[in-house]
Amino acid sequence: MATFTINFMKAFAPAIEAGTKTSTIRKERADGRRPKAGDTLKLYTGLRTSGTRLLLATPATAVHGVQIDCEERSIVVDGQLLGVAEKVALAKQDGFTCLEDLYGYFQEAHQGQLEGWMVEWEKPAQGACDGTRHQDRVG
Repeated sequence: MATFTINFMKAFAPAIEAGTKTSTIRKERADGRRPKAGDTLKLYTGLRTSGTRLLLATPATAVHGVQIDCEERSIVVDGQLLGVAEKVALAKQDGFTCLEDLYGYFQEAHQGQLEGWMVEWEKPAQGACDGTRHQDRVG
């Protein structure tokens, strides 16, 4: 299995650590690579800075193709057009407080259109951060 390193804005770190953000949507990479279920995800904030911090190391549980069109207010996952309730659930799973926040983010970050993938992971066990036990992390 492969390991995928994914960087997050600081604003998403608390939701990842709390387990309220259990997915991320990314645009398609130039090389076409994307994680597969079972691959190890290493979720960081502040990569390539002195403030780099590992938020969570966890296996990917699912990967889906995603298209977002902010103007049309549409989200397609694995070829299926989502209904309003499904879009709201996806927005919350991805760490947004509401669907409009998701559309606002993708409008600004991706000019309103994205073709890519969504990777999901399990909510971390309480107190888990990077997959090591507490006594292994301290002193």
